[in-house]
Amino acid sequence: MADVKFITTKDVCELFSVSRETVRKWTNSKILKKYKIGGSVFYRKDEVINALKPVENE
Repeated sequence: MADVKFITTKDVCELFSVSRETVRKWTNSKILKKYKIGGSVFYRKDEVINALKPVENE
């Protein structure tokens, strides 16, 4: 786990250009998994990137 990079909720918002509310909904829907240290919330960057799903052309 030494190479794991953790990012903040703000970082996730900036990465996808979404609001904190959207990140909260993704977390509550189990799309993203959060990690807490004290009162601070973090996300594993690799898990956030892996949550992306390819979209097939319709």
